[in-house]
Amino acid sequence: MKLNLLLKSVVITAAIAVISSCDKDFNQIGTDVLGDNDHYGLLTDSTSTTIAYNVPSGAVQTNNLPVNTLGFYDNDVFGKTTSNFITQLALAATSPVFINPAGSIVVDSVYLHVPYFYTPVSIDETSGDTTFREDSLIGNSKIKIDVYRSGFFLENLDSSPGSGLTENKKYFSDDDFSTSLASSRLNEGVLSENDNFEFKKTQIKFYKNDAAGAPATTTVRDRLAPGLFMMLDKLYFENNIIKTNPINLSNNTIFRDYFKGLYFKVSPSPSDPSAKGALNRLNFAQGKITIIYQDKTSITDPKIIKKSIVLNLSGNTVNTFTNNLNPNYSNKLSASYNNTTVGAQRLYLKGGNGSAAVISLFGGRANDDATAANEIQKFRDQKCLISDASLTFTIDKTPGAMTTEIEPRRIYLFDLDNKAPLIDYFSDFTSSSNPKFSKFIHGGIIKLNSDKRGTTYKIKLTNHIQNLVRDKTKKNVKLGLIITESISVIANYALKNPFTYLTNPNAVNPTGSTATCVSLPVMTYPNPLGTVLYGTDLPSTDPKKLKLVIRYTKPE
Repeated sequence: MKLNLLLKSVVITAAIAVISSCDKDFNQIGTDVLGDNDHYGLLTDSTSTTIAYNVPSGAVQTNNLPVNTLGFYDNDVFGKTTSNFITQLALAATSPVFINPAGSIVVDSVYLHVPYFYTPVSIDETSGDTTFREDSLIGNSKIKIDVYRSGFFLENLDSSPGSGLTENKKYFSDDDFSTSLASSRLNEGVLSENDNFEFKKTQIKFYKNDAAGAPATTTVRDRLAPGLFMMLDKLYFENNIIKTNPINLSNNTIFRDYFKGLYFKVSPSPSDPSAKGALNRLNFAQGKITIIYQDKTSITDPKIIKKSIVLNLSGNTVNTFTNNLNPNYSNKLSASYNNTTVGAQRLYLKGGNGSAAVISLFGGRANDDATAANEIQKFRDQKCLISDASLTFTIDKTPGAMTTEIEPRRIYLFDLDNKAPLIDYFSDFTSSSNPKFSKFIHGGIIKLNSDKRGTTYKIKLTNHIQNLVRDKTKKNVKLGLIITESISVIANYALKNPFTYLTNPNAVNPTGSTATCVSLPVMTYPNPLGTVLYGTDLPSTDPKKLKLVIRYTKPE
């Protein structure tokens, strides 16, 4: 259990560091480190067989993700995705002490604040206001957000029959918590905090009262970072927190059993029901509810002052995703479109509970295959020295594809058989001022044109190919390709319905064997974006066809 909590904290810490970096504006560093035209007389081979096809991920494990999303967005290519969220709460300080009897204490206000991921840009020296760049917002429509007390207890360990309470509990993106609500809507304030909510990049300000003690808007008392801000039902929290049995507030284990948490439900705004929506990545780990109430200063000082109780949005969490897929996208995930022998014409990558690609190099043959079908052997026979190897994925810009939609900034190629990064990932120590774009030689970073639209993603796998050529005992593993929110976090989270794929055939086993993929890299789950790439079921003369390009030298 302690190990699980430690792992969770490490994953979240790493993710927060990279998510807080901007995902929209970046210096295009490292996308052409070696250049595409300067290869110093190297020989080039692009004739080896590459096979790439789509696989749907289906429902994915989304409890305790490093980063969570909230909102909905209707993507013209992939369809509509709605992201809801449930979280436990924790008392910042247990066993709060009330001087007056709790039954006589009055709550002044209750507010919820969950910061966004943002970057400070400038500070106005006159007003003290900071201007921010919002880093993770997709879409800008008004949406409806309902906040409820949850009646569902999020378990640490799996208590299902036969589990023996030895495995960590897994919750998935298709779990439905909307049937376990324990209150009416708690954010019944102004419309801008519920039915007409907007993700804004401005600070939240608290003002000092005037000399007569009346509310004023001239002198700023405090500021909060840009974030989701809502006033909550103060009478509800007065009755259920201040006036509850003190035992319920004595420690967080008891408190979480009593007050299960909050559920955030998103839907279109009644003011604009047909809007494309807005979906944001929020820093829920820094979210909190603040209850402001009046009480005596102390037992010996009867002066009434304002005090506060803070409930942190910490503990177990689950992000749920609901898709209303574009029929064309659904068809492109069908078995009839994805030929495992020649691949697919287009690769549809989508984060969340979306889709990935399976890639076979060298025709998918085993490295030690003794037949003429072994395309790796020719490099050994000619004693080739591999200097560079890469896959370049061209983005489909035809109508109905990636013409106007927001594009993911990075894709990630990994060892699908072993659920691990390639050796080129570990051998790339390059860094960037923006952590999202570290390991830029290994690549996968989008290349932009003069209009700031993507053209290609290029991934270097030189060391991987060198190892295959040098040592025929090295397995020619299947590769996986996904959208990623961060290349720095490489942990894997489960698939609810694992998918199967064929491992490499050889002379002994000419049809290959079936392998099962039970998980994918976790950082594809918080990224709701998608892209369409040219695949391998295209004429060999098509310049957009996905090919493995190897540059090498041969001995004189």
